[in-house]
Amino acid sequence: MPPTALIDSLQGIRRRAKVMAFLFGLGLVMASAVGILLALVGLDYLLRLPPWPRVVFLIAAAAGLGYLAWRWVVTPMMARLSLSDVAGHIEKAFPAFDDRLRSTVDFVRAEVPGSEVMKERTVAEALRIAGSVDLNQTLVVKPVALSLFGGIAAVAAMVGLSLAFGDMAGIATSRLFAPFAGTQWPKSVQLSPIDGLPQRVPVGQPVNVHVGLEKGRVGKATVYYQYDGGRIEQQVMTRNEDGTFSATLDARGGQMKVWVKAGDDETKVQVVDVVPRLAIARVEASITPPAYAKLEPATVNLAERQASTTFGADVELRIRFNHGLAAGPEALRLEPVRPDMKLPQALQWQRQDGDALLSARFTATDSIKFRVKATDLWGFSNPGLEEYELIVRPDLTPMVMIESPRKNEERTAVSVVPLEILAKDDYGIEKLELVVKRVQDSLEWVIPLEAPARVSGNPGEEMTFRAAHSWELKDLAALGNTQINRGDVLEYFVRAQDNFYLNGKRHDPAESGKLRITIISQEDLTVQLMDFLRQSHDRVRGIQNTQNRTLQETRDLRGEIQKKNELGLGERMTLTRLIEQQGGAARQTQQLANDLAGLERRMAENRSEADDLREMAGQVRSQLERTSQESMTRAARMLSSAANAADPNRAGARPQNDPQGDPQAAQQNEGRQPHQQGEATTRPGNQTANQQQSGQQQAGQQQ
Repeated sequence: MPPTALIDSLQGIRRRAKVMAFLFGLGLVMASAVGILLALVGLDYLLRLPPWPRVVFLIAAAAGLGYLAWRWVVTPMMARLSLSDVAGHIEKAFPAFDDRLRSTVDFVRAEVPGSEVMKERTVAEALRIAGSVDLNQTLVVKPVALSLFGGIAAVAAMVGLSLAFGDMAGIATSRLFAPFAGTQWPKSVQLSPIDGLPQRVPVGQPVNVHVGLEKGRVGKATVYYQYDGGRIEQQVMTRNEDGTFSATLDARGGQMKVWVKAGDDETKVQVVDVVPRLAIARVEASITPPAYAKLEPATVNLAERQASTTFGADVELRIRFNHGLAAGPEALRLEPVRPDMKLPQALQWQRQDGDALLSARFTATDSIKFRVKATDLWGFSNPGLEEYELIVRPDLTPMVMIESPRKNEERTAVSVVPLEILAKDDYGIEKLELVVKRVQDSLEWVIPLEAPARVSGNPGEEMTFRAAHSWELKDLAALGNTQINRGDVLEYFVRAQDNFYLNGKRHDPAESGKLRITIISQEDLTVQLMDFLRQSHDRVRGIQNTQNRTLQETRDLRGEIQKKNELGLGERMTLTRLIEQQGGAARQTQQLANDLAGLERRMAENRSEADDLREMAGQVRSQLERTSQESMTRAARMLSSAANAADPNRAGARPQNDPQGDPQAAQQNEGRQPHQQGEATTRPGNQTANQQQSGQQQAGQQQ
């Protein structure tokens, strides 16, 4: 074999080595590409990767494949493999060459200094050995074949899978190479969309989540929810008998997102807006009383207390909510607490402040107790549990009565009648009239009286009024152009008109009870006065007899005490009785004095002409008053002091300087104590008796 033939053989081996390196690398790259692709598809299938992660994984796979192609395909093809390197590989495969083959390549391709004989011998020996072996055996074909077969087999397997599972292959291709196309893997479980989830709910209202299965079977479903972009929370849903799942969530925050996962499927995220629950912020009643009440307008917060007003008041009802109401008249309703309660009809609501403040006016005629029901602009209603009350008091009918005189009387035609009048009303008495009618001929007089003065109460409540009037009977003759004669009977009463006036209507006047005056002459009056004085004389005699008897019994008691030299139980009981008798006599005397004072007033009112009787009655009254208030009262007091001094149960109440309060002094004075007590009981009795006797004798003489 000539040396040039050997060089050609080495060049052929070098070419085949590069081809085999390319094929080996190609097989590896093909198998790796198929493996990476299947791995990406499997990972995406298991994890249901979103588009961007798929893009990231796809870029990473492409980078890996590029690296493999560079490492196993491009790099071997670009490597500079010299004939010396090929000869070196052959020498490793055939050690017999013993470096002769590389030397031959060097000797043939270039001028190498040295012995020509040695060069020729080395070349000849290399040619001899090369002729005895197959140099192509240095190329190992099996790894290349395996690599290439593996790559082709992987590609064939992928093609076969694509043909067998065309739909899945199409989905995988679309998801990998068109990640944003929205292609989805088929699922073993398919959930139906969330059923009936509202778009908007008021805060605090339960949100019912209901979902069913359209495909597959699953034992558990989980609802996920998020408030205002915060932490994602989850709750295991309840499985129903029909295979559906349900759960209840609380509406909070301003927005909540809800979705459900079960198996390998999940629903789309649904957004629920959470709005404030409709609530009543304030309910006010601005009340303007009717003009006749003469009261200032007032505003009442009905949430704090009930409002009270009078009949006919103008009421403005203002209701404020935390946000606006829906349009239309049905957005706000007043509902009575009781079915029999009447509410104002056809209220015209005026809207303000973004439909959050509504007001209406009505005239107060009936008491109302109501609830407020409203619908907001999102269609939600308030609970309407609060109760509000407006009490309407009907204007009271006035009441009037004559306090004095209290009974029918007999009077002279020139008498003056002191009238004392009591009236009651809730807002005021506008007019008082004295109405007089002569019974015999029904002739009637109407006498205007001065407006009464308020003495108690406040407007809107029951107020008390009083009036006084001196009624001159002689004025009736001038008013009625007639004469008032002896025997005439005058029936009279007081008529009161209150200040109620509404829509042209007034209350009917109130009338007092009716009294009568019978007209008598001065002579008749004098006869009555004389009869009264005679009766008073008899009463004075009776009081005098009682006083004399008390005096005598007091003297007898003194004598008994002096005989016994002590005050026993019987004496103390007698002393107590005498005290009561003395007090009773004093009270009778005072009562008689009061009756005589009344007689004096009667004579003055009737303008009596019996001046001597008036003078006599005055003197007797003065004497009786002095006797009652001075002598008799002092006598009763002295008797009481004697009884207290004699009562052992009251001994401890005596002052320290009282001899009877000192046990030692009491013992020393024991012998004279009865005598002193007797003097104490007798002395006031004598003095009182003398004074009473003197006063009674004077009264008897005057009568």
